[in-house]
Amino acid sequence: MHLNGSEPLGSESGSGDDASCPKEQSSLRNYELYIPAPKYAERGQAFLYHTATRNFFAWLFGKPLVGVHLGAALTALLNSMNEFRSLGSDNVRAVLDYMEDEGYANMGNSPTHALAALFFAEHFQFKDLYTDAFAHCTGMHDKLILSAGFEASTNSLSCQLD
Repeated sequence: MHLNGSEPLGSESGSGDDASCPKEQSSLRNYELYIPAPKYAERGQAFLYHTATRNFFAWLFGKPLVGVHLGAALTALLNSMNEFRSLGSDNVRAVLDYMEDEGYANMGNSPTHALAALFFAEHFQFKDLYTDAFAHCTGMHDKLILSAGFEASTNSLSCQLD
């Protein structure tokens, strides 16, 4: 992380001698942050909570999501955004922009992305995204079973594709 416009360590902009830039050294700080899972959470729920929190920070820094499958990670991300961000923040627009930036919205010939978008859209009732994702899933129905998100996809998808 770069604070106050400083260059990353080891960059080619300076001499590489850290002692030559005491001002930059003093402006870099490490912060420890502890975000506990809810007290009522069992071990598995706590793991999912911490994964969702990690993914919230991934969104903040423009990094990829992690999780069992992308659809659940996107769903948890939007839930985390709704929990951690100010009222009035356009979290839906922010997560859709993030999906675009990370390439998750590119569903062409990508069963993982199409299933993730379908899962996410169905969960939040986003009709246009659902229709687009469903069309992609239909076109790739023979490849869907190989995707990590297939098992989590809705029963309705299986029925509709048969």
